[in-house]
This record gives sequence, C-alpha cells and structure tokens, in this order.
Amino acid sequence: MHGHNKAIISRAVEEYLVGQCEEVFRELFAPHCVAGGPDVGDPNDGMPVHMSFAAFRDHSLMYKSAFPDMEFRVDEIIEEGDRVAARWTVRGGDCGNSEAVGIRRRVAPGTQQFSASGVAFCRLHGGRIVEIWQLSDLVTLLKRFECATLGQEAAV
Repeated sequence: MHGHNKAIISRAVEEYLVGQCEEVFRELFAPHCVAGGPDVGDPNDGMPVHMSFAAFRDHSLMYKSAFPDMEFRVDEIIEEGDRVAARWTVRGGDCGNSEAVGIRRRVAPGTQQFSASGVAFCRLHGGRIVEIWQLSDLVTLLKRFECATLGQEAAV
C-alpha cells in the first residue's frame, strides 16, 4: 500500500520523538534496528552499529532530556518501496537536566536557541523500522554551541 511506510515514519516522529510515547517506540521500531551515520552510529567514523532496543531508545531520549522544549518537524518525506527519506528540522532552547552530560558540556553557557536540519533514510519491514541512516547539519549546530573544533564533538 503506497504511503503506508511514510505514515509509519510520520507517526514515529510525532508520537515517539516528539511525544515520547514508549508504546509507540516498541510498536514501530524493530528490536534490533540498525542505526548508522554520525548522529546515531559510531561518533568517530559514522559506521553502522547494531544497537539493542534499550540503547537505541536511550540514545533518542538523551536529546529530549538535554533539550526538553525540543521541536522536531518533518519538512519533506518521500517513500519508495520499503524505503523512506525524510528531511527534518529540529529547534530547541536551553539545555535541560544533567542526564545528557555529553551534550551539555559542549554547549556554551547562555546559549538560548538552536536550530538544525538533517536527513534520515529509513528501511521498513513488516510495518517496523529496521534501519535508520541519519545525517544532520552538525557544523551549524556546533557553531551555534560555540564549540572550538569538530574534534571536540568526536572526542565526546
């Protein structure tokens, strides 16, 4: 059915990434989803990693913890067979609690607002997300957070 996989990705964004609904995460993400790219894979080389269900969930929750007012929007979404490509924008404000120390220590004191964009390529099987490859505009984000070099980002 055309458009079904787009609807799953849109629901994952709205109900899980934005709404933090744990049941939706368990329903839409495969237990051993493969994640890759600098944002979700190995921070040094961006190669894919096999994340456990809990590790993948914790990774996404870390950002919401660091930026509790984070707004995530899908700007464009395209479906072709079992693949979905989405261009997105995220906006947020002051860092939240100290649970996301890795992110917080990279943010200059007094940083108020940020915006970043990126793309995600997903593969679905049986109505569940089985692969995610993501690339975001980390350079713009690091400049906003006043990090001295990209090496600071990779060293964390």
